[in-house]
Amino acid sequence: MIMLELAVTSMFAWFAGYTLALLSVPLVLDAVGFMSFRSGGIEINPTLSLVTTIVIILLTVGASLLFGRSRTRDFLRIEIDEGVRKVTEVREPRTGLHISHLLVSDF
Repeated sequence: MIMLELAVTSMFAWFAGYTLALLSVPLVLDAVGFMSFRSGGIEINPTLSLVTTIVIILLTVGASLLFGRSRTRDFLRIEIDEGVRKVTEVREPRTGLHISHLLVSDF
């Protein structure tokens, strides 16, 4: 479940980055200096081929899943260890204390 959430998040991150890159290419190409822009007479179509886009998606999502898998495994290992430690700490029953309270309360 965690890996599915990570895959969806990385796909959204790729899409946001791809959209931002497509929108910023004409602005970057029109820059001629610091905060100085001049529109050139050239029409730019900033698109990638389908194969290149798929390769970039696979690399982006694959890298995030690779890093996320190891970190998720470490996190779950820590959580399981803490849970086992909490479960194994069973206190002895305080029967003597309960009986003494019962006897004291009777008088």
